[in-house]
Amino acid sequence: MVMARPSATAHHILSTFLVLVAERGLAATTTKVLAEAAGVNEVTIFRLFTDKAGVVQAAYDHFDLVGHLTMCAVAIDITSAAHVAEGLGATLRCVRDQLHMQRALVQFGISEHQKYPQLRAEAARGPATAQRILTEALEAARPRLRPEVDVATTVLSWMGFLLITTLWEQNGWLAQPGATDDAHIAALIAPLIDWQAH
Repeated sequence: MVMARPSATAHHILSTFLVLVAERGLAATTTKVLAEAAGVNEVTIFRLFTDKAGVVQAAYDHFDLVGHLTMCAVAIDITSAAHVAEGLGATLRCVRDQLHMQRALVQFGISEHQKYPQLRAEAARGPATAQRILTEALEAARPRLRPEVDVATTVLSWMGFLLITTLWEQNGWLAQPGATDDAHIAALIAPLIDWQAH
């Protein structure tokens, strides 16, 4: 298992691991293949991580998607519709940014948890955390939302947008400039808000 503050070598090995899994799958990403691709001795992998299962757990621990997503929980100021839009936008952009920064880990969890049931709980933690944070933000904004807004449906819609764009970007199918992505986020939020409410 990796130490709390992994070395540059450990970080390089874990980053290489995610690239290899995306290319080959988890079964074909042996410790020998990983060592060769990372330019280290296989003994180094065993010393740092014990075994392949240790590499998998260390990747989740090191890249800490859940911890980074937790920082996206912001207080929503409901004193005006504009403040609500700003708060929801900040929350959605933060979640987007964290998922995009960890897109290789997100893809790894989605693609491999079907084949490896022991990964299911760990792989679900990131998306579940994102869903919780978005739900809490919308619930906090509820006094300024249109009455017909269904929070659960809205969160599912937002999660679909976030996960699809994350995976498309990871696979090179989407190169979306930040301003365009921000415009999409604003378009997701604007129809939810009751702009006439005082």
